[in-house]
Amino acid sequence: MYFSVLLYIALLAWVAWIGWKKTKSLDDHILAGRAMPVWLASFTLAATLVGTGVTLGVVELAYVHGVSAMLYPLILALTLAVSTIVAAGRFRKSGAATVPELMARHYGKKTRALVALASSLKWIGPTAAQYLAVGYIIHAATGLDPAVAIIAGGVIIVAYVIVGGAWAIAYTDSLQLVVVYIGFLLLFSVSAGEHGAVFHLAESMGPEFTDWSGVGAMKITTWLGTLLAIGFADQAWLQRSAMVRTPRDAVVSGLAGAAMVIPIGYFTVYAGLLAAHTMPGLDPKTAAPNLIFASFPPYVAALFVTAIVAAAMSSVDSWLHSSATMVTRDIYLEFIRPGADEKEQARVMSAFTLLMGLGAVGLALIWKGAIISLVFFTLVWGTGIYIGPLLMVWYLPKRISGNMAFRLVAAGMAGGLALAMLKPFGVSPILTGVLFCYALSAAAYLLTARAPDQVEDKRQG
Repeated sequence: MYFSVLLYIALLAWVAWIGWKKTKSLDDHILAGRAMPVWLASFTLAATLVGTGVTLGVVELAYVHGVSAMLYPLILALTLAVSTIVAAGRFRKSGAATVPELMARHYGKKTRALVALASSLKWIGPTAAQYLAVGYIIHAATGLDPAVAIIAGGVIIVAYVIVGGAWAIAYTDSLQLVVVYIGFLLLFSVSAGEHGAVFHLAESMGPEFTDWSGVGAMKITTWLGTLLAIGFADQAWLQRSAMVRTPRDAVVSGLAGAAMVIPIGYFTVYAGLLAAHTMPGLDPKTAAPNLIFASFPPYVAALFVTAIVAAAMSSVDSWLHSSATMVTRDIYLEFIRPGADEKEQARVMSAFTLLMGLGAVGLALIWKGAIISLVFFTLVWGTGIYIGPLLMVWYLPKRISGNMAFRLVAAGMAGGLALAMLKPFGVSPILTGVLFCYALSAAAYLLTARAPDQVEDKRQG
């Protein structure tokens, strides 16, 4: 097990080095010089989505709830596809590097700062979730203290994000996605002959495992809320759209990335069902590794460990990179040191990446809940807050003022936090939060929007 993980890390370092060699400027570090080929952008988009939520988290859900766990990757893939159609091409055409930068063009500096702050800090929880999953899987594989595994994983990811930037992330993401596919496909191929495929296996286990509503209203409405919020019209994904050459490339790569997610969902649901069938009574978080280590040869188990580590890295690197980009360009360069040169900006990006990475490690060490819960809990106040104002700019003929947009984003954040604590109607606060943000945006548009040339252009700050 140790050899497998160490060999993978060595391969990862080599691929990251290739990306580092292509990085000649800060623009290369942040946007790959806007020259990334479509195939590479597709792989990095898919890999960012296929974290431990779609791997270990789905196995955990399928172990308890059956085939309904497949709704999670299916809705995520649909969300990425819809977000791509709505936002990716338009964002690339704008020439902006960050979503807050684009917001500032229409709504001013205060809105830029607020969106940058909300959009960067929300990734601390999901990043911690990836570290937590790595700790569980390496502990189950090797007996290593989970805390040691969490810290080691955090250090490795932070290091290659700081050193290599966009090219290193894209190349390592591609490697990671391939490893994830191989790991779960191999698991399926060595087991399906004996136990049958997903639906045959679920039917043999009882009706609760074939119930498509089995995961419950809270989880389903969480996923639907993400879809309604166009959840991947977000910096972590749109920054990849800005790396390709043309708006068409942005759309094609996003749709291809969405298509790559669906097969992984099928294979991970199968892993959860197989674990429930052959090894009932386990802690669901450890179902997959226990199944692998008890039932398969060491090379299969080692490959599976590597696949989970790869899945975690492929999401975290993009979240850290996009968050550091926003903090540097939209807060530091805009408000603190407008004249900072590229070297100073690079140092700020590195410092924030390190700070956020260490913060996520700390959260992972104290968190005791489910992995997917940690991912979505921290998205409650960050999902959908700026979608309404952004869609108005792109798709509606009239405009709201910059001050009104700022109030909408602030109210969306406050309302999202309140709904997270109250949880009204027995559904996910992400769904109610998104509907709240849309309702606010609609009211603001109907009551205050005017023709673009009639909007008083008060750039805040």
